Amino acid sequence: MSAMKTRCKRLLSVCLAILLSSTLFLTSASAAQGLSNFTAVSTYQSGLFTDVRDSDWFSSSVETAYELGLMKGVGASSFLPGGTMTLGEAVALAARLHSIYYTGTEAFRQSSPWYQVYVDYALEQDILPRDYSDYTAQATRETCAVLFSRALPASAFPAINTIADGSLSDVVSSKDEIYLLYRAGILTGNDAYGTFAPNSTITRSEVAALVSRIAVPSQRKHIQLQTRPSAGSGNGKELISSPLSQNASAPEGAWIQDFADYCNGAFSYEEPSENNGFVVRSFKGEPEDMDVVQAYIELLCQQGFQVVDSYDRSYSRERFFSWGLDYTGPNADALSTMNIQYLDDDSSCNLCVWGTVTSSRIKVKIYVPRQISIADAGLRYGSQNVSVQPSGPSASAGLYRLADGSYETTDGRLRTTSGRAMILRDGARLTGNVSFVSSETRDELWVEDYYRNEKVYFTAPAGQMISGDQYTQRELEREGKGILLPGTLDEGFLTGIDWGTILGVLHSGAWTTPLYDNASTLREATVRVLYLDRSGDAVFYVYARFDTAPYELELLAAAPVSRENPSEGERVQMRRGESQALSFNNREFLPAYETYSWEILSGDTLISLTNTSSQTCTVRALASGVARVQVTYTYGAREPDVLTGIDRTVSRTKTSVYVIEIS
Repeated sequence: MSAMKTRCKRLLSVCLAILLSSTLFLTSASAAQGLSNFTAVSTYQSGLFTDVRDSDWFSSSVETAYELGLMKGVGASSFLPGGTMTLGEAVALAARLHSIYYTGTEAFRQSSPWYQVYVDYALEQDILPRDYSDYTAQATRETCAVLFSRALPASAFPAINTIADGSLSDVVSSKDEIYLLYRAGILTGNDAYGTFAPNSTITRSEVAALVSRIAVPSQRKHIQLQTRPSAGSGNGKELISSPLSQNASAPEGAWIQDFADYCNGAFSYEEPSENNGFVVRSFKGEPEDMDVVQAYIELLCQQGFQVVDSYDRSYSRERFFSWGLDYTGPNADALSTMNIQYLDDDSSCNLCVWGTVTSSRIKVKIYVPRQISIADAGLRYGSQNVSVQPSGPSASAGLYRLADGSYETTDGRLRTTSGRAMILRDGARLTGNVSFVSSETRDELWVEDYYRNEKVYFTAPAGQMISGDQYTQRELEREGKGILLPGTLDEGFLTGIDWGTILGVLHSGAWTTPLYDNASTLREATVRVLYLDRSGDAVFYVYARFDTAPYELELLAAAPVSRENPSEGERVQMRRGESQALSFNNREFLPAYETYSWEILSGDTLISLTNTSSQTCTVRALASGVARVQVTYTYGAREPDVLTGIDRTVSRTKTSVYVIEIS
């Protein structure tokens, strides 16, 4: 019976599509075809969407797409510029573009599922090259380019840019459609080389830019792509770090907006934990914050999830709620599943949001499959979105290695040689000395000797940094929590930290960090590891903006990676027959565990050791001469996993060597 209903629905939808196509054909006999059919049907006002600021690169495109009736908001006051688009939504948009262009209207009727009438129309009009099995899957950039290019005739896309065949290095399939849009100024790529990223998902802000350029030719972009440099290209430049996309507002692959950031401070939360293949987040808030949770569920439905079941019941004085959601994007079958909280055992979902509400508080738990990334794309509840892009004029630039071994940003603003830094201090150009030291416990970058006593210090756990790493203000603030304490910032304290990733700037005579400071407020910060060869050079971009002068600091620093030998403690002078205690002074704060091991490196006939597994070892001098003693300190440090962000205990080791001089 259900199969018959499905066939009937399909037949009805096809009939509606044929009827609509016939109506559009008759209408087109009297209506002119062309781009002039795209006219305003709504009025856009600044602030209509709380997550679209006038300064955002996509704001004018959102305005155009909204006024032409091509795109609407999500909910009452959000556009969700960083949200992805499903295949069904992309087909519907292409169908509307086609209908308006040829008839001046978009009189589509409702169908079940909602996108079926658009799919049938797109197949009938040869917009959709083939039928797909899942229209709730996320659309890729290539799929959208194909659909939108086929929505209008080729004559609607006259070339305004010269893009040679083969110049788009990552465009292999659908070349005709993609090159057509590049040459017409519809597509511009993610960087100066026109990188297209065909298999990446596409955001709503990017779609708004595409459809507004399609409908309004004056918004199309004139571009001149640069040739991607390579070693031995003959131009004396080797590209060793690619520029970042200026338009990227969400990570690639399957991901969700982190509720910890989305809630905009409404909830307190614990660090992530792991349970049977799921990342678990726990939150606490006020009862009225249930609205934030419901808005988050709506947001998840815009990010490739759909609600499969829910629960909402009150017992005595407590309300119990849960939502079970399934991922609809690629490789969904490979995701972990769990029972939906409070429902029968046979219920299942990929992602579960559940909790309780009383008169005084709300508790929420979110279970996310490990295969889904939890990221901050800047989406915020009840306010404008925030930028999660690295800050600084050259923050998105790539890096060249020049023929003479020096380094230059791809925008040409900053250039330096190994061992030196170019610094722009409130616009004034300075140079300074740079060192990068890798020890057994941490890696340290120092930039100094550029202006009076000012310095820049950046450190991360040993071996954690790799080329391409970037740290924004918010990430550095998170790293500092639990490590930095107000009123403790001095050079000795900062350099004694052996866990976490810390940026410190000696500014106006006092050290300041993105989390705490002594005198001036560090408002923005970015650190990019542009290039790191542990047998060669390390190259960093650092940007910092302050409330007091100097207001802005920007630098490109390069230095050879040097290895730090085990540190030698103080020289200990003893007399023959004497005993003395040696203590290892560690600076670790509440380690998960710790062990000590003392051993004689040289002079085993000159000294003897007792208490060799304690923090304090006793040395007895047996004969005259010089002996060397080493202590190895092993401890457990809590730090986030670089892939999942979940805290884990890792083993760290320090060594120190003592020189025993016996007379």
